[in-house]
Amino acid sequence: MLVCSVVIIIIIIIIIIIIRRRRRRRRRRRTESEIVAAQDQALKTKYYATKILHTETDSKCRLCYQRDETIDHIMSACEYWQNKNM
Repeated sequence: MLVCSVVIIIIIIIIIIIIRRRRRRRRRRRTESEIVAAQDQALKTKYYATKILHTETDSKCRLCYQRDETIDHIMSACEYWQNKNM
């Protein structure tokens, strides 16, 4: 009886470990794809949604609300990120 309980606990621990590893892999893939999209200038920014897709009415940055939300703005000119990294 005790051996059975220990075996069940070990199996549950192994299953939990496997699930956590799979979740980490999914997160890494999403992060990697977002980085590649940024490098290819293919992120869906508010500027893109406003000017290309015509699904948004306001193209201002959702963080600083000052300039158009383009990839260049997010990566280098957004005051929100500049102040946050200091």
